[in-house]
Amino acid sequence: MRTRGSGQVVAICNEVKTGQAMSYSAFPTTGATNLSLPAQSNWGGWDTWTFIQNPDDYNTATVTVYYYREDGFSRGSYGQTVQPNGSAYVTASSHLHPGERGSARVESSRSVVVIVNQVGGTGDQTMSYNGLLR
Repeated sequence: MRTRGSGQVVAICNEVKTGQAMSYSAFPTTGATNLSLPAQSNWGGWDTWTFIQNPDDYNTATVTVYYYREDGFSRGSYGQTVQPNGSAYVTASSHLHPGERGSARVESSRSVVVIVNQVGGTGDQTMSYNGLLR
């Protein structure tokens, strides 16, 4: 959803599937170039999905997600070009080893918005949060 104009809008997004539901706050279209993702997991049956959207109508965003274990040790990075109004995703299990928890940070050449979905067990346990400004 995109709004145009000068009025104020308040919105949330609810993701609902049989047996599970997640919610996160809507974003201003401005986004940010540096975001923190404090909870990432590949532990105890949980995986974390990070979704990155480029709200820009005209410019491509070059995005890098850096992963860290709980002790701050780097677990590598994931780079992606995100087209105008496009999105990309990456999973923590592709960077954190089985049994690890940690964090991530997002750096982008253009402002982007980020949500994180965490899914556990057989998909019946879920959490969601917005990327935090750094």
